[in-house]
Amino acid sequence: MNRNTFVAIAMRAMTAGAVMSLAASPLVAVAQAPTPDPGPLASALATAALAAEAAAKAKSLAADATQATIVSALEQTIATSGVEPLTAVSALQLTQTNMQAAGTLTPPIAAAIAEVLAKVQAAIKVQEGPGSIGTTGGPPISAPGTTGGGGGSDYRAA
Repeated sequence: MNRNTFVAIAMRAMTAGAVMSLAASPLVAVAQAPTPDPGPLASALATAALAAEAAAKAKSLAADATQATIVSALEQTIATSGVEPLTAVSALQLTQTNMQAAGTLTPPIAAAIAEVLAKVQAAIKVQEGPGSIGTTGGPPISAPGTTGGGGGSDYRAA
């Protein structure tokens, strides 16, 4: 093999490698996308929970109505944030941990956080369930069985 042929092969290999790295770089960026920080949402959830509890106490609501008010405030805060469900789970857990450490986690707030956390986790399970992509049940679509018609390309319905 002469030198020019060897150089041409090497140049093609380098060009192919460069093209492959450019084509793969967006895929690597998507695969390594950082997960959102749950900290800001956790702070917003704590603020919403404390404000909802204070409003419920100002109205002298019963314990179950107070919890329902806090649940509503937490759900609204999560909904308006637009975060993914897994980020919401992390934020709820962080809210609970931070409020407990700060001494502001009251029983109604703890119960409300647990309720919303259970709802979000149940929604995640429904999204990831076996039937979440299509219909479930029934046999796979295929040619008819061998009984009563023979199947294949010459199959004719009775």
